[in-house]
Amino acid sequence: EHPYGHQRAENIGAKVISFVIFYAGISLLIESVKRLINGQYNVLEGFIPLIAAILSVAGKTFLFTIEYSTGKKTKSQAMVAEAKNMRNDIIMSCLVFVGVILNKLGLAWIDPLVSVVMSFIILKVAWDVFEENAHELMDGLYENEMWIYDRVFDVCKACGAYNPHKVRIRKIGGKFDIDMDVEVDGNMTVKQAHEITKCIRKRLGDSKDIYDVVVHVEPEGNNEKEPYGLSQNSSNSANGNL
Repeated sequence: EHPYGHQRAENIGAKVISFVIFYAGISLLIESVKRLINGQYNVLEGFIPLIAAILSVAGKTFLFTIEYSTGKKTKSQAMVAEAKNMRNDIIMSCLVFVGVILNKLGLAWIDPLVSVVMSFIILKVAWDVFEENAHELMDGLYENEMWIYDRVFDVCKACGAYNPHKVRIRKIGGKFDIDMDVEVDGNMTVKQAHEITKCIRKRLGDSKDIYDVVVHVEPEGNNEKEPYGLSQNSSNSANGNL
């Protein structure tokens, strides 16, 4: 039913989180603007709000550090998204801390203004989480991930394959899924050609960053108009234009 596994569920979960964050940001923005327009300023009394803000920053910073590092280590997009949401809470708690101090100084109107700033921060986080996971769901790679193509070309050369082309790489569950065509000597037996593909798959598959490798063999000099994917020449041209 799902031949590529269920790793993309992480991206879907992260996108759901982004919608929840976006809703929270919009709700806070609307409410804060209403308070500014209507002049609804709350004067805070006592030091409990100040202490609560300090404890909130300390606790959420501790939780963010654990969740973010765990998410990066396990390549869990949903956990990273939740950690970013928590980072957003830390920023908000810091703004609340500043707002409480200014409120104590008689600047009660600062409170809804701080809330407006907080709402825009929330919306920015929502967009970042959405964009990052939409990019991966659309099988895109970022510039700092393009090194994987050079790795593929180097392995193909070392294993005796020619002209790696139609190379298509996407990420599944934080790992690279590789699909490519290579050329071999047309006089080779099927067994000899298969040994080359085994070499390529083994050398690439030994890396913890690789999810799966599929290699299609063609005779050397095969000339077909094949859309999509990169060849070594097109990859070098693209890198030269960066």
